[in-house]
Amino acid sequence: MSSYERKGAVSGADLGAREYGLGGSIFARYAKRNRGLLIALMVMGFAVGITYRFLMDPVAERDPANYFRSGLHGVGVAVTAWVVQIGFASIARSSVGTALRQLPVAGELLIRSLVMTAALVIVGISLQFVLYAHPLWLRWVTVDWFTTNLPTIVAIGFAISLIIGVTTETGRLIENSLLTSVLLGTYHRPVRESGS
Repeated sequence: MSSYERKGAVSGADLGAREYGLGGSIFARYAKRNRGLLIALMVMGFAVGITYRFLMDPVAERDPANYFRSGLHGVGVAVTAWVVQIGFASIARSSVGTALRQLPVAGELLIRSLVMTAALVIVGISLQFVLYAHPLWLRWVTVDWFTTNLPTIVAIGFAISLIIGVTTETGRLIENSLLTSVLLGTYHRPVRESGS
């Protein structure tokens, strides 16, 4: 009888997870490790939601309740982007992750961006219904909204997905600290020293 067939047998991965106090799922471990990023994204999402309300909406709709709803909408979208990124990170060693890595970088980036765009659009529209159904009595649900605003929402979602995807892929291909140094302008090319 192998160790896997014995009752109560525990795999090495489970022992490692228990040793470090981590949950059983890979997703939960990645999420636990990236809590700081989640908090930063939530704050940034709230700020972006408020800024969007200020810049895009008519002056008549600029009241504290609408600013708060827009902030919550931004938080929902930011959390969705985080969940999709954590999801992709957690499947990196699975057969799906292996299949994605075997694609050219542009193909992998396109698939990741399409998945994230779908998630952002679904959550964005769902939050639109939840947050604005009562105060606006669904007056915003018109043919014009579906022909004008919805394509804009999809385009914005795809642009955000591409930016996040390019940043993630670049960080994966180039080490994150090196990428940060290049972006901040603190990277200096290594100089070869001549031997004496």
